[in-house]
Amino acid sequence: AVVSTQRQSPKRIAYQESSQTLGLIASRLLSDPLVPSTSSHGDGPSTSDSLQSGEESEVHSLLILDQHTFDTLASFQFPAAEWALSLISMKLGDAWCFVVGTAILNPDESEPKAGRVVVFQWAEGKLTQLHNREMKGGVFSMAELGINRVLAAANSVVTLLNWDVTAHELKVECRDYNNIISLYLKTKGDFVLVGDLMRSIKVMLYKTVESTLEEIAKDPSSNWMSAIEILDDDHFLGAENSFNLFVSQKDSGADSEEERSRLTTVGLFHVGEFINVFRPGSLVMTAASGESTSGVSSRGLIYGTIEGSLGLVLNLSKETFTMLETLQNNLQRVIKGVGGIEHSVWRAFNNSQRIEVQRGFIDGDLIERFLDLQHSDMDDAVSGVRLDDGSGDLKQATVENVIKIVEELSRTH
Repeated sequence: AVVSTQRQSPKRIAYQESSQTLGLIASRLLSDPLVPSTSSHGDGPSTSDSLQSGEESEVHSLLILDQHTFDTLASFQFPAAEWALSLISMKLGDAWCFVVGTAILNPDESEPKAGRVVVFQWAEGKLTQLHNREMKGGVFSMAELGINRVLAAANSVVTLLNWDVTAHELKVECRDYNNIISLYLKTKGDFVLVGDLMRSIKVMLYKTVESTLEEIAKDPSSNWMSAIEILDDDHFLGAENSFNLFVSQKDSGADSEEERSRLTTVGLFHVGEFINVFRPGSLVMTAASGESTSGVSSRGLIYGTIEGSLGLVLNLSKETFTMLETLQNNLQRVIKGVGGIEHSVWRAFNNSQRIEVQRGFIDGDLIERFLDLQHSDMDDAVSGVRLDDGSGDLKQATVENVIKIVEELSRTH
């Protein structure tokens, strides 16, 4: 379905199951005269006096959409000098809320020095602003961390805010200052993954008793991050601005404290497009188990790029990965790259600081080209590819075996 946002550009979206609505941050260009803020509390910043008459400005709004019809049920327009940068849906106290992070812009500043965390509730057909808290910087990202806790990344500071159920306001519980610009946040249990503008990623642990955020491991590389995701308790996925993906591993069982505090790179891959979002999910309808007979999960991480494409990152069993890696190496020999560019050169991790060979990833696009080969080339491509025959022994795979596995992979998108 195509959803009209009345000439507004969508920026962020969050789903709220309890109210069966979608929260949507959208922006539009507005020429003088500027539309005043519709803030019902009147406590937001006023329209910037620095805007010249006739100058176009960007105005941001929070729209509430019906999840079934996509009709706009309500809207809240922020002042022209305030941009909405982040949005989450979470439960605070007894109420499900949409929480918006903003930045207040000043043309004389290279980066926003102020922003807000604004709490809204959609209930009984009405959008109400429950609370807003001023922040020292633009709130680039937010995440839920346990019950009634909002984690907010504002410039170089990651702040944990606790919702006071009596006063109905957010209060600071603790902060982490060791960042350049904290752009991305993801949480799992008490673990927090932070994506920095220049310092790659780091893992923190929220300690409930001490009410602190403790850094437990970080990537020593200098990656300029564009998106992050937690794969499991020990593996973390990152995308950076030179169109690459990488996976870092936390070694909790290492002998020395130095090894435990360092994230080790275990996967590198050049995508060729700028990834700006990861979301868990699937691109197709899946069976209840989500698992195929070949050990390839159809559920994984969907990524989106600024070029407008979608991709899928899937988890593979060790046996399936080894088999596909052999097939991939054979296909690099059988299939010639466009323009004579070798596949290994194109998929190598490549940024301004280093070039490293692809590892820890399988190129699904290349694997699926197996189905387009002549039968003689298929024979060459499966040479050395070994599969478990069911008894635990590895035997040479047949072309038919590999066709079945590759067809299953192709049905995941």
